[in-house]
Amino acid sequence: MYRTQFAVVFGCFLLVPHLVLAAANNINNSIDNTVTNSSNDSPEESSMEVDPEETPCTCGVFLSSQFKKGSKAQPKGDPVLTQEIETPFMNNAVGNKQCTHRCLEAIIKHLPKSSDIICATVDKEEVHREKAFLFVKNHSDKWHPTNFSAGREFCCKDYLPAKCTKTAAKH
Repeated sequence: MYRTQFAVVFGCFLLVPHLVLAAANNINNSIDNTVTNSSNDSPEESSMEVDPEETPCTCGVFLSSQFKKGSKAQPKGDPVLTQEIETPFMNNAVGNKQCTHRCLEAIIKHLPKSSDIICATVDKEEVHREKAFLFVKNHSDKWHPTNFSAGREFCCKDYLPAKCTKTAAKH
């Protein structure tokens, strides 16, 4: 369910879809997605916990109230939406770009329902004039900003989309 919601929300990012998809396809075509498994792993070495350095590509949407733009500090709280990408990417700048493009590729087609998804998944009853921003994790347990945003403001009341007014309504 969250994968669908995530994809819908990320569709709200205003980008030129053809350019984004073309760039993502060019990058993804140059990736060797072969993952090797070591046969020397003992049962004691394999655990359910993921080493922070082995964090897979993970996409997260944070609202503008959860972070200070331009700051190196991590966003506050949990993302409104997250999605883990199954394809591993390299632990470098190129891998981070591939991760970002894969996130964009997954969400671009769900543009029309972004308000519904944001409002349904946010952890507060009211959202007033907040933008949604894409962050990614790749081989690190830290969120990295991508500078991709929804390009529009979201307003929600009682977990439903509402018309954004110039001033917040007090009830």
